[in-house]
Amino acid sequence: HDQTAQVSLCLYVFHSEAQTCIMGLPSNASLCTSGTSCDTREVAGGNGMRTHIIPEVSFTCSGTVTGWRAAGEIRSAGGGSATTNSVLSIWRERSSGSGTYDRVSGIDLGICGNENPAVMSNIYECILPQTVSVQPGYIVGIELPPENDSKFRLYFNSQGGQTNHVFNSHGTTFSLSQAFEETSDQPQISLTIVPDNIVTTVLPTSQPSTTTEA
Repeated sequence: HDQTAQVSLCLYVFHSEAQTCIMGLPSNASLCTSGTSCDTREVAGGNGMRTHIIPEVSFTCSGTVTGWRAAGEIRSAGGGSATTNSVLSIWRERSSGSGTYDRVSGIDLGICGNENPAVMSNIYECILPQTVSVQPGYIVGIELPPENDSKFRLYFNSQGGQTNHVFNSHGTTFSLSQAFEETSDQPQISLTIVPDNIVTTVLPTSQPSTTTEA
């Protein structure tokens, strides 16, 4: 007689879990480009770089930053001084609750290669020539040059609501208790992040086959 047997097969599908990977930064669609809430935060005068550390803007997964899109202005190098870019820096807390942060890496917010046309008015983007690795708990900082030196002036939204701990210097280690100022500004930058958590999912499927027994 005829007997139908079910033969199970396995289909292997590679996918990455859908994660935002970072909290606290705006999306591409919500970058501030004009208006009273959209402003720059460079240091007036020639006092060197100023550092903002923003613990509320943090990474939630391991991954690789491959690009950025930011709202801001490109200034001409009048007199040869406007040659320094803002930097998006990555920080980690030395130990939980210590309030001391060490710099991990930085991403120059210059325009990649030649000065590419804006994606839209006052919005620029860059695919990084070298990727930057991040881990859960890493946080974002912004390093701003003096106003007269800044080539790319990053916008902030004063209605962002995150606490910026501001240091009137540039360094690799900061304690939040040493900040000379606190503001509530959101840097107008979004990041492209590829998560590391690529997983293999096994999806069972059934394929009928027919066998004949005498």
